Amino acid sequence: IYKIIGLIVLLILAGCAFYFFYWVKTPQYSLKLIQESVQNHDVVAFEKHVDTEALCTQAVDGFLAQEMSTNDMNNPLIQGIIQTVKPAIVKSLKDGFINYVRDGNFNMTNPFETNKTNNKIANSEKQNENKIKGYTQATKEKLDEINKQISDEISQNISINMTNVKANLQTQNIFGLIDGKVAVYIPLKILTNQNITINNIQIQFIDNNNNIVYEKTITDNIVMQPNQENTITSNFELNPFIDKDKNLIKVFSNTTTNVIITNIQTPDKNIKYQTEL
Repeated sequence: IYKIIGLIVLLILAGCAFYFFYWVKTPQYSLKLIQESVQNHDVVAFEKHVDTEALCTQAVDGFLAQEMSTNDMNNPLIQGIIQTVKPAIVKSLKDGFINYVRDGNFNMTNPFETNKTNNKIANSEKQNENKIKGYTQATKEKLDEINKQISDEISQNISINMTNVKANLQTQNIFGLIDGKVAVYIPLKILTNQNITINNIQIQFIDNNNNIVYEKTITDNIVMQPNQENTITSNFELNPFIDKDKNLIKVFSNTTTNVIITNIQTPDKNIKYQTEL
């Protein structure tokens, strides 16, 4: 019986491989997005446009329907064997698809060598994860570099007296739930002889380990006159049903407040932090 199972598995894998190489030559496969994802070895884009799970399942079913006789298809023993091994075969075929897109090799491993297969997949996923992390870090560093220049430009137009920035929290107990109201006082000074409109202010609450435990962006159109000094107040409520709000209520007394102006409008232009490249 094991020899029969082994033979069936080999036949199915061979047939599915043939089905795959036939399928990639059809007009359907040459759709622009799919073709580019294969050429660029972009697995994410390929899986976005191709349902590999459904395709592999159809390939297995199609091969079985073509190669097996009616008697075999109606044989409960053979059907039981097929249903037992089919998921592993589909997965092996799917892995072959992904390998082909990733490196151009249809490396379809034995579906029953689970440890070897899983290790290879895990290593590939780890490599992809490292690439993604590297790209994310590089993107963040570039954004930080760009926003540093934007911050310097904003600082030439308006300044914050960080020494006098204050934040107060008022709480009340309502049926055992503690909600809170925060007021942040921000002393500002216009450094130019033109009107400045402040569009966005980012308020951060930082714990003793220098971690940002809460962050809120205030969107408003605050117009200040040339050379004006003014302390603006930002008020917002903390909801005890939201974890981050509840946490700030708990740790508020052990935090410091940081304020960043991220968007201003001058008569000449809009100066705004970038969030993406």
